[in-house]
Parts: sequence; structure tokens; C-alpha cells
Amino acid sequence: MSELDKQKIGDYVGRLIKEKGYSDRQFAIKCLEERGWKDNSRETIQNMQNRICSIKKARKWIQVEDLPIFSKILGVSIEEILSAGNYFIPDASRMTNYSVAFSKDPEVWKEYIDNEDDIFLNYDEYGKSIIDYALQFKNYELLKYLLNEGIIWFVKDNHDGFFYRFGAGTSVKRRTSLDTFSWEYKIATDDSLRTDMASLAIERNDFDLLDELHARETPELYYGSGVTPQHNTESFINTRLIDTVARANKMVLKYFTESFSVEDDKAPWNHCIFPYISELVSELVAIKSKYLKDVLLNVEKHNSVALKTVEELMAEEMEISRPKYGDNLEEKDLRSIALHFYFVGSDEHSIRYTTLETKKSFASVIVCIEDKTGIAELDSIIDRINSTYEKLVGFGGK
Repeated sequence: MSELDKQKIGDYVGRLIKEKGYSDRQFAIKCLEERGWKDNSRETIQNMQNRICSIKKARKWIQVEDLPIFSKILGVSIEEILSAGNYFIPDASRMTNYSVAFSKDPEVWKEYIDNEDDIFLNYDEYGKSIIDYALQFKNYELLKYLLNEGIIWFVKDNHDGFFYRFGAGTSVKRRTSLDTFSWEYKIATDDSLRTDMASLAIERNDFDLLDELHARETPELYYGSGVTPQHNTESFINTRLIDTVARANKMVLKYFTESFSVEDDKAPWNHCIFPYISELVSELVAIKSKYLKDVLLNVEKHNSVALKTVEELMAEEMEISRPKYGDNLEEKDLRSIALHFYFVGSDEHSIRYTTLETKKSFASVIVCIEDKTGIAELDSIIDRINSTYEKLVGFGGK
């Protein structure tokens, strides 16, 4: 095992605690219960909670006596904790989701998938499927095998019917009864599996798979109303994906920060950008990325193109409408008429504009950056991004 990294261990423990659904306080109480302590006073709990918080923030190391307790509660090995998720020890005595997800042998995978007891589709005692473990172990070969053989998919071929998710599924048929706690239900409803797979594709520079996964998109781009945009990115956010993109090479960052379009018969988006671009910029600022300027310039270009397009559509609409209302109509009133079908999304991160006279439509994701870098050149770009953003949102007031 390589040299221990306090920050990575703290981040990994924090992520495991969150995945298990514990708050720091709940996890502290669970640790105390495992120790068999009877003194569950507020002070005792608070002290343990403070210790956990310090571990997560890399202020303190995990104590030796805590390791087996953390391992048991979080359902991972001590080696996995100390390596921040990069080192695993499978149990070779039996075939389990854990051991098969760790395997590099296609014959082992096939035997497990074909098992008559549906074990491929079942969760283990820790509530994890083989896909959960494969993503955690970064077993790219297994996941690509499952995708290439059509055993699983994270995005179904036909875009029609996308609703909150991309239609992930499996071709393996369950022989026993299906319930809402089954793995098939999770893969169909948990979009983080798709974006976790995208994180692995980034590490392998697999741009073809990134395209197949719609890695830069959220499913809601395909079910938004044709008139009023919906853009609730928080329901799909995946910090693992954002962290991976932020630490990727220049080509990956270019892929995720340039504009693109989404073709959909119901509600096409002419002008899109990675929906978590603001969060990505925050991470790039935090890690002092050498590619931050390139990313900011891409964002500035994206907002500028959106503003220019709206202004051109509005000017054309006003010019056609002007003869209808005569010379007595003030310019601001004429503009208000031209912008009658201009809508800003409820979270102010998207706009959709349909012109009445020219019958043209334009929909765009728009970006606001809240961070400052302390570097004059970069902060000037951020100011220009936000100025353009404010103008685009301002049109919504007609």
C-alpha cells in the first residue's frame, strides 16, 4: 500500500458516511454503541462527533482503535479505508458481489450472471450490488463487458420516454419476484450510477463512452416543457463526477466546458453547457487549476453567444411588429411585446425564447459564477460572465 494520505482518507470516510445515510452525529452514536459505551451523554456524543469531523477535514488521523469500528459500520475493509478506496481485499472463499466485482476474469463474471439464484440482481448484506462495487473498485473491464454484451445499459437507445432518468436497465431476467427494493429498480432510478461510470470513462479518456452516457447532460433536458424551461440540476448533482472532471486533462475539460446542443423533438435545447459548470469552476478555483482561465473563457463565450442570439431574435421580432402598432408605441413597450414568450427557468439557470411573428425558438442554459479568484485577469472574466448572465435574466422581466 502506498503512503497514507490524510486528506484523501478524510474525504473517503466522509463520502462513505454520507452514502450510508448517516449524519456525523448519527455516525458518532453508532460508533459509541459499537464500543459498548453506556455513557451516551451529550458531551460524550459531541466529543465523538468532533473527532469524526476532524477526520473528515484531515485535521486528525483515524485512531487505531477506531479502524475496526469504522470498517464494520461502513461495510468496508480497513485496507480500503486507509487507501481511500484504492485497495481492496476480496473474500476468495465464496462468490459474492464484492469478490466478483473485484475479479478480472470474464469466466467468473459469466458464471455469476448466469446463476439460477439471481445473485447478479441481488444486494449483499451491506446493501450493495455488483455494479456498486465495480464502480467503487474502478473495475472498468467488468463494466465495459457488461455494457458491450448488452447485459446492462445506463442510457437506453431510444431517447423517447426519458423522464427524470436516462432509462438504465438490464437484460438479465429475474426468476423470483420483483419489489421496489430490487437492484433493477435502483439502476432505473439512480442516475448517479451513470455519472459514476462517466467518472471512470474520464480516467480512461474514453470519449466515445462519454458520448454514449450523455455525460455532459441531465435527463431533464429531455422532458422540459416546450415553453417553460425546467433546470433543477441539484437533483442530479454528483460530486465524484465534478471532482474527476476538475482533475482531468485539458482535453476532458474542453469536452465538458464547451457549448453543445441537445436534439429532442419535444423541447430541443439549442445552446447547452455542462449543467454543473458553476460547481466545476468552484472546484477548479479551490485546487488552483492551471486550466481555470481556459474554462472561464469557454463559459464567457457560451453566455455571450446566448445573449447575442436573444438580442438578434428580439430585434428581428421588433422590426416586424413595429408597423402593426404605429409610431405612438414606446420602444420599451414594443420590446415587451417582442419578449412576450421569453421565459427564465425557476432557478434562473436556463432561458427559452419563442418569437410570435418569426416563429423561431431558442433555448439555452445560462451560467452565473459566484467564486472569486483574487487574480485580476480571471476575476475580470468572471465579472463579464455575470454581467451577460444578468442581462439574460433581466429580459425575463420584459
